[in-house]
Formats: sequence, C-alpha cells, structure tokens
Amino acid sequence: MKYLLVSSLFALLVGCASSPKNEFAQQKSFVKTIRPGLYFIREADSAIFWRKEGVTRQKWQERAENLCVGSGYKSLLLVDGESSSTGVAMSFVGGIGSAYGEIISVPITDGVILCDSANISEEEAITVLEDEYYIEPQ
Repeated sequence: MKYLLVSSLFALLVGCASSPKNEFAQQKSFVKTIRPGLYFIREADSAIFWRKEGVTRQKWQERAENLCVGSGYKSLLLVDGESSSTGVAMSFVGGIGSAYGEIISVPITDGVILCDSANISEEEAITVLEDEYYIEPQ
C-alpha cells in the first residue's frame, strides 16, 4: 500500500511538471514570434497595489520598438484590458489564522505588430493572423 501511494504521488508530480501551459492564460508579459517581423506582445502590469494609468501601454510600445529596432512598426491589433484570477490568502488576527478568497486583477495590453523590415505585406500578415485565430476573419 505504501508503494502504491508513493508511486501515485510521483506520477501526479511528473504529470504536473510535464503538462503544457497556455501562455495566453497566464498573467505575465511575453512576446510570441508569429512570423519573422510579425509579433504578438503581451505586457502585464506587475504592480498589484501601486498602479499608474497607461503603464502597460507604454511598456508595450517600448517592447515593440525594441523588437523592430532599426525600423518602424505598424500595430495590427492593440487591446487594453484586465485579467482576473482567484487565490487564497491568509491573515492572522490575535494569533488565529483565517483563510479567505481573493481576486487579483492585472492590467494587460495585448497587441500584434508588423515590423517595417518584415518580408511580408500587411495583407499577408492579416491573413496569417486570421489563419492562426488571432483575429476573426472579415
């Protein structure tokens, strides 16, 4: 019985460690290369308590400029929004612990850029975005 429990626990941990994660479901900044010169950018604000309006948009623009260094870019998609997640927090009052649910909302700016130096046209880039479900077909 002990070996069954240990092997089940090991299998569970291995499954968790090897399961793929959807990067779009996470509340963190990242860049995904769709094609050379065509990028999806997500910029998430890491400041939970002290937020300033427009920080994610400004950081998104800085990242876009860094990706297309030496040439300009065109924003093909740009959306400001928020992503919410729930968690459990603990507080201690008088030495007594209390758990409670907590909702964390993170400002996010998502967008797609096409660098001027890319070897594809804007029309081709939009077709790629439609084919890969970044935008809905017109």
